[in-house]
Amino acid sequence: MKHFGPILKRLYAANPQSPSFTKLAAIENLACSRYSSVSISPTKRSLALKSALVDSSKFDLDKVIVDREGIMEVNPHRHELMLLDGICLFNDEYAVGFADITEEDFWVRGHFPDRPLMPGVLMCEAAAQLSAYFAKKAKLAETGTVGLGGLDSIKFRGPVVPGDRLILMLKRGRVRKNVMFTAEFQCFVKDTLVVDGVIKGVVLNDPK
Repeated sequence: MKHFGPILKRLYAANPQSPSFTKLAAIENLACSRYSSVSISPTKRSLALKSALVDSSKFDLDKVIVDREGIMEVNPHRHELMLLDGICLFNDEYAVGFADITEEDFWVRGHFPDRPLMPGVLMCEAAAQLSAYFAKKAKLAETGTVGLGGLDSIKFRGPVVPGDRLILMLKRGRVRKNVMFTAEFQCFVKDTLVVDGVIKGVVLNDPK
């Protein structure tokens, strides 16, 4: 009876043989025995990523193949809006990168002062920057600058806060070389999916 409220406990003490209390106690004991035995092993936690665009065995977040300097050699983003911190996997079909979220990020003091939450638009922007790097290096866009042409089927599923590492995954979609491309993307914090959707990139002509 340890989980019953104080009023129910007093009633039980006055009439412990009541059939109703006997049945309720049996239900409680059954529930406690079942849920106390439930545990989540590391193997089961890893299954949370089974629907990820990229198998987690194919990359290592501690092995960065392109750092911020390497990203800036390809992408034009700078200063506060340079959101990518590293890339851990890149090939003709997929890319995986990450953004480390800190207390110093420009949006923290205003969104929101008492509970900083990374704006959803910046999560999508981080994924868009990964897609821009992908498009350039995979030679989908050999000329001009890659810009964001649209977002589709976006779903925000969880918060991102200072101290988190936002893991970005990208899978190549439709391509019209040097014109546009699409890519599915997912963002995770640890093994929790926080946003996913489809990015459309467009190639912008360089100014004359």
